[in-house]
Amino acid sequence: MEKRTELLVSLFSIKQAKTLQRFGDVRYVSRRMRYAILYVQQADVNKIMRELNQLRMVKKVDLVPTKTLAFQFEDLNQTVEGAG
Repeated sequence: MEKRTELLVSLFSIKQAKTLQRFGDVRYVSRRMRYAILYVQQADVNKIMRELNQLRMVKKVDLVPTKTLAFQFEDLNQTVEGAG
């Protein structure tokens, strides 16, 4: 199974959100806040981020820090269990 990474793509307009499908799996599109969550292969993250930033419909592209958050909470749970 290939490792994938989430990208948070801020858009100027939601109308073109469907074109993001050629870069990866579109998992969520917020119409009100105008962003999309896109899953891409981890090996191609830098290339895809560069390509997305060049599109006129894209405001900015960020990595979603869910993996680092999970590790931080895991460390927090271990420190609480050790103190108790």
